[in-house]
This record gives sequence, structure tokens and C-alpha cells, in this order.
Amino acid sequence: MLNCEPFLFLKDTYQINLMKNGILLILTVLFSLNIQAQDFRVPKRLKLEKAEDYAKYEDDVLKAVKWLKNTPVHEQKSKRKEVGAFLLKWITGAPDLTLTIDLKVCPYAEDPDCFLMFMAGWTEYALSKKDDSASEGAYAGTIAVLDFYEKNKYELGRVKGIKKLIKKRKKGKLKAHIEKLTKNY
Repeated sequence: MLNCEPFLFLKDTYQINLMKNGILLILTVLFSLNIQAQDFRVPKRLKLEKAEDYAKYEDDVLKAVKWLKNTPVHEQKSKRKEVGAFLLKWITGAPDLTLTIDLKVCPYAEDPDCFLMFMAGWTEYALSKKDDSASEGAYAGTIAVLDFYEKNKYELGRVKGIKKLIKKRKKGKLKAHIEKLTKNY
């Protein structure tokens, strides 16, 4: 019989190497995702005059939304303003996009970061799903705000209406609540 006792230490070494490699792989993926999210640049020489002009920037709009969602509110403040201005300019002129703003649906509208995130979430939904449903858009915008708030609540502080919406989401009643508020849109 072969005595394997002298080689038992290799088993532990192999497991440690697998753990190191696994952790290294996870960190690499997370780091690359973070860099991708922060890599967005607002298009230079922005030209939004005709309907066709807006269609050209749809990918940039989606990247801007992703950047706003993934970048903490306290980081890159001047770039956040620049990205927000680009997004607002595109949203307000886009011929195929209609956002209905109602304080019943977004009671947090007084907070500029949350209000921008609401419009960003709605726009992302409309562009990615090719759907102009007010109810679904408002729901997507609300979810974007709640996720954004959860990530940035210490920097944002208390924001009117957010806690009630978070409670409705936890109870599974948020979608029905938004549908009820938007049924006349």
C-alpha cells in the first residue's frame, strides 16, 4: 500500500490557492464593473435639434443613467451635475418620450438627486423596453429612486415620502400603489 500521509499538506495548499484565486477573480470583476460605471463621458458637441438627433444619443442616455445609479452621490459632484444636465436636456426634448410628473407619485421631487433619479429610471425603462406606459415608467422610476436612496441615505439625509414607499415595497404593495396613482395618465 502507498502511504499518502506526506502529501496531505498539498490538499490544504490547493484549497488555499483556489480560495485566493476565487477572491482575486471576484475582486477583478467588481473592480472592472466599477470602472465601467465611472467611465461614462458626456458627449461633446451635443446636437439635439431634430428627432433623429435624439435617437443617436439613446445609448449615451442609458450609459448616463447607469453612471448616475452606480456613482455615489458624494463622489464626482461636478461630473454628476454635467451628466444630470445632459440627461435633462435629452429628456425634455426627446420627441418619443413622455414623462408624467405628479407629486403623488414622486413626493420626493423637492430633492434634486432623487427627482433626477426618478426621471432617469423612467427613461431607462422606456428606452430599454420600448414601452411608453406611464404606470410602468413611474414604477421603474420609483424603484430607481428607492435603490439610489438606499445606497446614499446617509449623504441624502431624510427625504420626504421615501420611507412610505420603502415600506410599500417591503410589503409587496408598491407596484399596485403606483398603478393606482397613474391609472388616469
